[in-house]
Amino acid sequence: MQAIFAPIAAAQRATFDAQIADVQAKFLDAVNGAMEDAPGAENFLAMAKSAVAAANNAYGDANKATKQVSDALTANVAKVTEAAVKTSQGALATIEA
Repeated sequence: MQAIFAPIAAAQRATFDAQIADVQAKFLDAVNGAMEDAPGAENFLAMAKSAVAAANNAYGDANKATKQVSDALTANVAKVTEAAVKTSQGALATIEA
């Protein structure tokens, strides 16, 4: 089961990460272009970059937590599946005997 879902989840995560990086780059480019010659633009751009960095950190923390939950859930499903298979095999052996 893990062999099925792990690659799918990894591909989705990679796609989402790429989209987030693209949006952030476009945002900073837009801010840079709009504030290019404005007085105090350096301070505003620094604050925007800081906000993006803080958002990246929050996303990274949430992503790590989500991966931990996903890994734990996958492990639990594997254990339950294994126990069910063993129980089924034992019941089948009893019936056949």
